[in-house]
Amino acid sequence: MKDWDRITADDYIGTTFVEISNISSSGEHGFLPTFGPCFVNFYGSPREFSELPDEYEDLNKGKGEGVAFRGRALVELKTIGGELPEVPVDDIGSEDVLKIQKFMRKRKYKLHAAFFNATMVSAIDAPVEFEVSQGNYGNKMDDYIAPCASSTQPTNAVFDGSNYYFLPWGGTKPCVDVETHWEDVSWRLETLNLFEGIIAALEENIEEVRLLISALDQLVEDTKKPLPKPQTGTHLATELDNLLSEYRLIELESLREMATNLRENATDVSEALSEAENFIQILKNIAVEPQNSMPDVIIWMISGEKRIAYFRIPAHTLLYSKNPLYCSRNCGKMQSIQLQYPGSKGEKDVEYMLENH
Repeated sequence: MKDWDRITADDYIGTTFVEISNISSSGEHGFLPTFGPCFVNFYGSPREFSELPDEYEDLNKGKGEGVAFRGRALVELKTIGGELPEVPVDDIGSEDVLKIQKFMRKRKYKLHAAFFNATMVSAIDAPVEFEVSQGNYGNKMDDYIAPCASSTQPTNAVFDGSNYYFLPWGGTKPCVDVETHWEDVSWRLETLNLFEGIIAALEENIEEVRLLISALDQLVEDTKKPLPKPQTGTHLATELDNLLSEYRLIELESLREMATNLRENATDVSEALSEAENFIQILKNIAVEPQNSMPDVIIWMISGEKRIAYFRIPAHTLLYSKNPLYCSRNCGKMQSIQLQYPGSKGEKDVEYMLENH
């Protein structure tokens, strides 16, 4: 994604990647690349303008993890076998416009975060605050979106008597609430949460060799769990959704057969463990959702209006679901996260940590 300049050259402001392996499949039940209609999210360098050369410019080109939401685009891709067709560049037809509008319907989401502690803060002169945003919502730079309580109260850090500082929140913990509006792709994200739960359970079980048989029994039962389906009148499934669902069910059935066979015929512990680790890789390969239109949640540490360190959280890892099988394992859970510098600085030792709920 580029900006448009009347005088100077257009600049890159964000990049996203769509892996061919995630939108197609080979083999007996393979399918050609297909995608959308679905929004893709672009991330790049911090948005603060500077007359000086931007040290984070490479982030706009996808070199390193983008630290700021830059925008989104509605994309559809189709692949047709045969010769390269001649497709003139033209306005989108009215029929396509009507079809696309169905995929742009949105529903309201509420993001809540409670901060319990902020420790290991380096010496900073100005007060410190934390901002939570998702897309343009919650970002204080976006004045065209209704303001919300997306940041903590600026607080002066206190020396901990050792090497770092901390924020003296005491018994009153700051909370933030961000109200957002996104397309309802909950069944896609719930599928991710289901797979990640299966993977986590299998990884935990094979840590102990004595639990291998139990892990296989658990895996066989897990592969029988139903995948979330789009609800008529609420969700709109694309061709890729249907193909991925069929592909995942085939892979789960195959995995179930392999796990049952290993359970009944395993004679060598090391060989059985190797097979179980292969099962994990198969699950990780199908636990990918290319049509995830919901932007990541970004937490920024700000001091004196300057953004210092950040942390990006995939939205599906926080998503609530009434069905416990599909609910994120981190939803409503306390976790300690370690903030990092943007760009190449983030590869160095990180000096910021906070506990986030």
